[in-house]
Amino acid sequence: QEPEYALTPEDCFTIDDDGMITAYDIDRCGSDSLVFPAVIDGKVVKSITEASVANSINYPYDYVDISNMYGLEEIGINAFWRINDGGYVGTGKDLIIPESVNVIGGFGFNDFNGKSLSLPTNMNSIGEGAFSDYVGTGTTLKIPNGIDTIETATFFQFNGNSIIFSDSIKNIESNAFFHYNGGDIVIPSGIESIGSCVFHDFEGTIIFDRPNLDGVNLYNDGHYCSWAINATVKCKDNGQIIDCPN
Repeated sequence: QEPEYALTPEDCFTIDDDGMITAYDIDRCGSDSLVFPAVIDGKVVKSITEASVANSINYPYDYVDISNMYGLEEIGINAFWRINDGGYVGTGKDLIIPESVNVIGGFGFNDFNGKSLSLPTNMNSIGEGAFSDYVGTGTTLKIPNGIDTIETATFFQFNGNSIIFSDSIKNIESNAFFHYNGGDIVIPSGIESIGSCVFHDFEGTIIFDRPNLDGVNLYNDGHYCSWAINATVKCKDNGQIIDCPN
């Protein structure tokens, strides 16, 4: 069911022929809440650009809702960058990303003050810094099966309780989970590389679901930005947690 508007979607949003929202008229439609419609001017909305909410840096919204956008496929680069969405924290609301979304661009939700986070199961791309500085309190973050690389700083300072990696993960780039300090982490057996400062400040246990670390490229400079400078690292062999062989 479409949300009700004091004004019509056509009054507030501009959409192009490809189904991309390209502008939001904040002067006419206000900044108390930002509810995105699924259809504008007879066109199903397929993507959101930075320009859609370009004025949001100066207008913190109480509430942002994209949950009804059943045809949304892509959230573009910087689309919701620095929206200070106090409503999520103040009212306990969650950010609901439609299951139809398969791409979130770089810094798409950077500095977004959402309470929790659930990623669509069919996603295949999450850009650099997409959820950096995202609050995410109380969240168990599940990485979808279509993601094989977590890009630089994607979840930088993410404040969740735990992380569950899919078996598809092969590469985790630098600073991806910098400052994460939730529950213990299990790294799938197919991992190929982990970059600098990925689990910096994490003081729990990281378990590799494999008997050794042969062939895994782990960034280690012996100093500040080794891949996991403060963590306890273990391996798993036939279901048993063991010390990783040197």
